[in-house]
Amino acid sequence: MKPRLPSFEIARNRQGMTLVELLVALAIFLGLIGMVLEVMHGGLGLWSRGERSRSSAIRAAYLLDRMGKELRHVLVTDGGSGEPRRKFYCDMVERDSDRDGVFEHRAQRLLFVRRLFEETTDPQLLRAGSDPEATDYYVGERGAEEAAPALRATESMVEVAYLLFPDRRPGYEGRLALWRAVRSPIGGPDSLFAKLQVGQASLNQVPMQVAAENLLHLGFEFVLRPEDLLEEEVSQTWDSTRGILVPGRSEDSFRFGVGDSSLANPDDDLFPAAVRVTLVIAEPPGESEEAFLTESLGTEPGVPCALLQDAWLRKLGAGPHRVRIDQEWLELTQIEGRWSITARGLWNTRPGIHEAGSRVCAGRVFRRTIRLPMARALPSGGTTP
Repeated sequence: MKPRLPSFEIARNRQGMTLVELLVALAIFLGLIGMVLEVMHGGLGLWSRGERSRSSAIRAAYLLDRMGKELRHVLVTDGGSGEPRRKFYCDMVERDSDRDGVFEHRAQRLLFVRRLFEETTDPQLLRAGSDPEATDYYVGERGAEEAAPALRATESMVEVAYLLFPDRRPGYEGRLALWRAVRSPIGGPDSLFAKLQVGQASLNQVPMQVAAENLLHLGFEFVLRPEDLLEEEVSQTWDSTRGILVPGRSEDSFRFGVGDSSLANPDDDLFPAAVRVTLVIAEPPGESEEAFLTESLGTEPGVPCALLQDAWLRKLGAGPHRVRIDQEWLELTQIEGRWSITARGLWNTRPGIHEAGSRVCAGRVFRRTIRLPMARALPSGGTTP
């Protein structure tokens, strides 16, 4: 028979944890939960940044692949007399991003003629030229709900234009949209080149479609000869006719230009051997990591970046980095553990004064060199300015 315990021993064995022990256990439990949540938050943040980076890379690859395919089908001048229909042109234009009357944004505008490779798959183009009374031009793919008109014969050539415009939608401040226009057949009074006005920001009354958005920069550099790819001998403008842009080495001229006399002489036309494309893509609104100046910034280089938030600079990682303040591109470099502004007015922008609170943007930079099989260099004995 099991002996009975005294009543005082039974009471002692039924005692639970003291208040202090409960508080200690609760504190340990909450600490463990906090550590787990912190690890999960860091992992989710890393995963989210990785997904955004992957999305930017996919969008950049799509745009660069599309531009590369078009540029590799560029058609050069086929000789003859008079102004050529086949041209390759890139100039620099100024735009008023915020419509305040100040043209503070400079961007390149690219136009060229290429082979119309879509005509082998587009039903609308397959029927082009079948109606002798057709008067419509091919201006790009149409939506499923749009009626396809009868098109004029295309001659298997199409004009293409790429233009950058500020995105004025709410929430997209500081971003650019890339617009694309196409037209076939080429030439004539309604040609994209005929509507071109040197120094004007847009092509008047030309149907265009958005090719990309959330851009911070899109730049082109043109190489005349394949051997120049390893050198810095590039041009940021191009005029295959050598007669539209004035000769010179400024941003508004063409270093291989000749003058008006060359416009009607297709025999001396030039087409680049390669195009270097630089693309900066920002994350969608609400997901991008932006900063704002804590102090005003003048025009001098070598300024310490104490006027930018430390946390934002740490997210950039090891430098150097290019960032945009308002419409100016700058370079940040880490020197002896401190970030400094080491270059101003990059990528065709001008150094300016930026007030405290100005937006600072950074994005992922993508570069690609596209070789043009149909390049055409200087004629024998040709000279450059």
